[in-house]
Amino acid sequence: MKPVVLAMGIVLIIMGIVSYVTMQDFMTDCQSSVNNAGPLAGYIREMCGQLQLIQYGLTATAVSGFGITIYGAVAKKKIVEKPSTTVHHEPSFTTSDVLKIVKSLEDTKEKHNELEKKHTMLISYLKRNGIKIPDFILKNEQ
Repeated sequence: MKPVVLAMGIVLIIMGIVSYVTMQDFMTDCQSSVNNAGPLAGYIREMCGQLQLIQYGLTATAVSGFGITIYGAVAKKKIVEKPSTTVHHEPSFTTSDVLKIVKSLEDTKEKHNELEKKHTMLISYLKRNGIKIPDFILKNEQ
């Protein structure tokens, strides 16, 4: 159980319900004022509509508080888990080992690219100077 989330949800529920009941009193007063307002009835009716929107928002607050309370009561795992320093399949294999492997792969990729360039330069040199190139090498070029 998450006590902070649970408490926050309960506070939202209480705030939403108390505010809703208070707004209900205003809505009752508002409706009676519209009937007795005369020339200001349109303006007061508009204000009553805005109060009704606020009341809907307070209802949403109470409902979201209820949802947060349920989440706080039901949730079992942490929201944010700390990253593990070991690989799950091999406990002695740490994050620094993985970083070393990644660095090694990057170095290997660079060396491979250099060899590809040298190979291309060698093939062009051989073709330019009329030196026979074995067929198995040319098949790999295509």
